[in-house]
Amino acid sequence: LKPILCIGDLAPLTKHIDCDSLPSISVHAGYQDISSKLFAELQPTAVYSPLFEAHFDASDMVVLLSSLGFMGQYRALSFAIPRPKLVVQELRAIAPEVDFDLIVVDGEPALLN
Repeated sequence: LKPILCIGDLAPLTKHIDCDSLPSISVHAGYQDISSKLFAELQPTAVYSPLFEAHFDASDMVVLLSSLGFMGQYRALSFAIPRPKLVVQELRAIAPEVDFDLIVVDGEPALLN
């Protein structure tokens, strides 16, 4: 079985969704760990990441995945945001060859100090 590659810290988001609905085989990596070698070794069927994180966001991810020739699904997770359909349209326009969609989860983001 080919794994799902989880990039960044998904813990704050995934505690609000039913993880039993996600495939059980997953590999976690940081944005800085993404390389053609990693993708050749893992051959992931899907990539999941937060929509926004401190050092990258989904627009960085679609460009990187496109440059790597990734042919699987890329799903970004986010708490509720204004106009999520517009975000999806914009990211699909950046890299139309990437199968991108946004998963909006229930819950509230933690307030930053």
